[in-house]
Amino acid sequence: MTSKPDRTALIGQVVNDSDTGRIGKVMDKVGPRYQLRRLDGGREWEAKGDSLEVVIPLRCKYIARLKAERRKALEAGHSDAAHLLTVAMCRHLRVMHP
Repeated sequence: MTSKPDRTALIGQVVNDSDTGRIGKVMDKVGPRYQLRRLDGGREWEAKGDSLEVVIPLRCKYIARLKAERRKALEAGHSDAAHLLTVAMCRHLRVMHP
């Protein structure tokens, strides 16, 4: 699901670049163009503001997997592992879903 955002609020958002079909995080804006970077890192690319749509995550598969692993760790009595998985979830949410 996507929506047309306020163009001043794009920095830090995860967007779909309809010109290239790629999804990335908006890192900065220089002039009329935005700099985007793949979610797993890598080289930035430029995009026009009118080709960007904010991606609204309905369900993050990565978080779902971390939650399942955390539940298994707690059931097995591995509280240290469960704590590390909780930290990983928090970091992912803060970075990828601001």
